[in-house]
Amino acid sequence: MARAGAVCSVLDRHPVDIPCLQEVHFYDDEPDGQLLEELSGAGLGHFVGSPLSKSHLDRSAGLGIGIASATPLSPPVMFQLSNPGLRASVRGEQWVLHDKGLLGCAVQTPDGRWSRNKWQFLLDDLVTTSFGLPLDEIALSWSPVCSGARSVPTFSDHHLAIVDVRL
Repeated sequence: MARAGAVCSVLDRHPVDIPCLQEVHFYDDEPDGQLLEELSGAGLGHFVGSPLSKSHLDRSAGLGIGIASATPLSPPVMFQLSNPGLRASVRGEQWVLHDKGLLGCAVQTPDGRWSRNKWQFLLDDLVTTSFGLPLDEIALSWSPVCSGARSVPTFSDHHLAIVDVRL
């Protein structure tokens, strides 16, 4: 779990309209209250998400993914990927990597439309981790006018991947 204010701090420096989040803690299948408060404080009062596996950081929590937005989100579609039980050495500790998945939903655009078309991937192998690897992706279901993608280091081992699009 991030320290209090960590998410707000990143969003204050890099405001985004629709953050896609990973390694979100869920308690009794509900997203972490601190996270929801920080997202709401940043004007992102709509959230969909799902736990995928037990957290390696907090044994009472699940770990999953989520999407937040200032505008309404449709009920999510979740795809859990098979976990091959990969192991990694992280800062000298042995970890069994947690489950992975894909989360999708429609976002209500400012003109009241809902996005529902073929996906377009936007990061093009952009490095998104502190380990120098391109492990994350953003996909949209419309062909937006895109003015670039960038990756910003954060308090996490995953960077904030930002894609500027016109809704």
